[in-house]
Order: sequence, then C-alpha cells, then structure tokens
Amino acid sequence: MKIEASGSFTLKGGDSSFAGRQKDLFEKLSQAEKACNKDQPSTDYPDVEQLRCRRQPPPGKRRRTETRQFKGQESIFKRPDLPSPFLKKNTIPDYVKNPHKWAKYSLEDVSEDDMSDKKNTETALAFLNELRARRLKEAEGNEMDVDDNPSTSKVSFKKPMSTRVLRTMAVEDKEEKPVFRGSKIVLPEYVIGQKVQKKVKKERSVGKVDKSKELKLQHLEEEAEDDE
Repeated sequence: MKIEASGSFTLKGGDSSFAGRQKDLFEKLSQAEKACNKDQPSTDYPDVEQLRCRRQPPPGKRRRTETRQFKGQESIFKRPDLPSPFLKKNTIPDYVKNPHKWAKYSLEDVSEDDMSDKKNTETALAFLNELRARRLKEAEGNEMDVDDNPSTSKVSFKKPMSTRVLRTMAVEDKEEKPVFRGSKIVLPEYVIGQKVQKKVKKERSVGKVDKSKELKLQHLEEEAEDDE
C-alpha cells in the first residue's frame, strides 16, 4: 500500500492504521518546524562566496547602502540649535552721542597750497633745522661752563690698580656683616656646627740687625760708676 506523507516523503507497505499514524507524526513535525521558525528572527546572511566575487561599490555609494538600514529610525545625534541673531550694530557714532568729549577742528581758513605735499615737506625740514640749531646752542653753552670752572676742566690721571689689589678689595667687600635693609637689620648667615674663621693679622717681621751696627753704651755706664 502506498501512502503520500507530508512533502515528497512516501511509505510503502503496512496496514492503513500504521500509515495513518505515520502521516499524523509528519504533520506534527511540520507544525513544530513552522512554530520554531516564527519564534526565531529571520536572518538572511548572504553567501560568503557571493560576497567575495561581488565587486565593491564606490565609497559614496557604499556609505549610502550602509546607512540605508537605519533609515526611518531615531538618531542619537541631535541637530544643534541655530545661533542667536546678531545684535544690530550701533550706527550712531560717538562724537554725535557725546559731543562734549570731542573737539572739532576746521581747516576752512587754510589754503590748498598750504596742505600740499611740498608745503608739508618744507615745514618738516624747517622743524628739523630748528631742533639741530637748538642742540648746537646747548652744546656750546655746556663747553663754556666747563672752561670757566678750572677745577672741573682739569683732567687728572691715576695709576691703574693691579688685578691682585682688585681681587683683595672684592674679597673684603664680600665679608659677611650685618646689613640694614628697610627697617630691619639682616644678620649674616650662620651654619650650625661650622666654626667662624677668624682673620689673623700678620705682624710685621723685624729684620735682623747686624751686630757691628748696634750702638754700645757700656762706656757710659762705666763712667757713671767711676764718679760714684
């Protein structure tokens, strides 16, 4: 006996009761498969081989195809608000609003010849000549004052000091002494445990005197004894 089951699957042989049970079983399996497909989301993954062989679209078109799936969805990026309208610039000048702060000068009484470039150049040169003459007069006055005073006009020359003397003077100046700054006396720095080096004054060495040049006063003592 030949009975058609679900799909293209067929059974041959057996009684009619067995064939009915087989048919019911396959129908239950097909219903379970449909229910399982409804619960799972449909994911249509393209074939890997087809993706390899497919030609890559240009960059601009590729970006459009990638973002097409997000079309109609709410974006996480918000469009920034429009900037506030600019305030109108005050077109009234300050000399009109506050005329007491400004002084008005008029050139109505000046001719066009006086405002030419040639006249400006002549005026500038005359001003420079006046400054030059004033400096020469001041220099001559200073020279006359120096000649009248002989104490200031006399030039004195001093013997140059050696570097050794300059060094000793610099060392003496560097000695730590109390300094008066402002309204306070600043004492020299003192380090605990460090001894203060005292300067030892060198005494002048007395030169050896020749015995032959010594004055002998023994004869005076002998005369005094004789008188007694």
